[in-house]
Amino acid sequence: MYGAGGVGRDYYQQISEYGSCEIVAWIDSNYEQYHYAYCRVWGNDILEELNFDVIVVAVSKEDIACSILSDLCQLGVEGKKIIWKKPQKVCNKMELTEKAGYYN
Repeated sequence: MYGAGGVGRDYYQQISEYGSCEIVAWIDSNYEQYHYAYCRVWGNDILEELNFDVIVVAVSKEDIACSILSDLCQLGVEGKKIIWKKPQKVCNKMELTEKAGYYN
């Protein structure tokens, strides 16, 4: 998966809940700024070491997705292996809890 921001966190949680998919790596060009206890975020250089079926681009803005697609293609990833679709809604469980008036 590519993108470790808000959309990436939501996608990671959703994908992790399904047994039919495996995230082999979580990648972001600004990987140094992301530190999650549950998974390491890698830089683009890890791509050449990975065996993967597809890369899910986890960003909300189309222009950023196009830029990532271009970068990935320049790194040798086939375009048909890159998936992006504008997210329907981006929120995490904490935001939903706060909006509902429940606080932990």
